[in-house]
Amino acid sequence: MKIMKIYKTYKHNPPHLFRSNAKYFIIGATYKKKYHLEEESAKQRLIESINKGFTDYHWKLEDWVILHNHYHLIVEALETAETLSRIIKDIHKFTAMWIKKNIVSAKNEEKSGGTIGIYV
Repeated sequence: MKIMKIYKTYKHNPPHLFRSNAKYFIIGATYKKKYHLEEESAKQRLIESINKGFTDYHWKLEDWVILHNHYHLIVEALETAETLSRIIKDIHKFTAMWIKKNIVSAKNEEKSGGTIGIYV
């Protein structure tokens, strides 16, 4: 089995080593740590997006916990780890759009000029 490694540097984040057949511990949070994941429906939507994202890109979701303003994941790159940033981007994009449309506190915040988002 060939193990691929990719080392990426970022302007505003620490460097990342992407390696196939490796496990990753991921922490994501809502923008400004707002409690946009407090409702059970928001947590359910996030885990559905997480499951779809990692399944679509052939990753294994090993464990997870979702709290009111952040989440933790343990995942494994079964094939290529290069897809991780794409998976996270899609999860956050679709979950944030759903929250904006369905969570009352997020709707009210957006009306008052606030930003709704999830980041890693």
